[in-house]
Amino acid sequence: MSNPDNKTSNKSDAFSKLNALPPDEREKVIEGAAKTLARIARKQWREKVSREIRQFKVNFEMTPYGDVDMHITVGDQTVTIFLSSAVFCFEHFIGWLTEIERGAAVPRYSIDEEGPDKEIHISEVAIPDIVRIRILGLHEEQKVFLDGYINQKQFISAYKEALKSFFSVGYVEEEEVDPEALKNALVEYFGEEQYKEMYGNSDDKLVDEPRQKISLKERVLSNPWLHSP
Repeated sequence: MSNPDNKTSNKSDAFSKLNALPPDEREKVIEGAAKTLARIARKQWREKVSREIRQFKVNFEMTPYGDVDMHITVGDQTVTIFLSSAVFCFEHFIGWLTEIERGAAVPRYSIDEEGPDKEIHISEVAIPDIVRIRILGLHEEQKVFLDGYINQKQFISAYKEALKSFFSVGYVEEEEVDPEALKNALVEYFGEEQYKEMYGNSDDKLVDEPRQKISLKERVLSNPWLHSP
């Protein structure tokens, strides 16, 4: 068993030697020790996060009232977010996912549940391809519904597959939208330049045939982002 008195004596000797150094050398020793401790702390933190990475799962489900439930699972945590047909815009949400995949600084997406609204937060953690996901109460940020570390590529891939599966099989269309009005809304939300970058020439048909009605199902499934690798 080690003697506490010896540890105290060793520390005292170390401080005495440090204080005996010229100021410039003493500063270099302190700076070097601080950097070493910081490296050790970062390594330990990365190892801790790596052990806590969980699989991300998401699926969509129609409700009997024509709205959509989005079920998000990270490890053993599951949260359901209510997507109201009156206020939720899948195009906006896909635009946000597109920006996340590109690494843009758009860390949160607010969802109006017509009640206890929620917000999805995505933040980088200084580990390649790993992000932290949190789902918080929009008006009460202390309310944490879900918190975990996930692989960003797996997060994006899971959303692409879930959206394609849901709109191919599970979605029931309630109404159609004028494509010209849709384009104008998206341009207003994202800006002309970003809209063209996201959708390219995919809206040419809408402009040439402004009276044609394009369903939400068709709009989502024709989005080029869903089919990108």
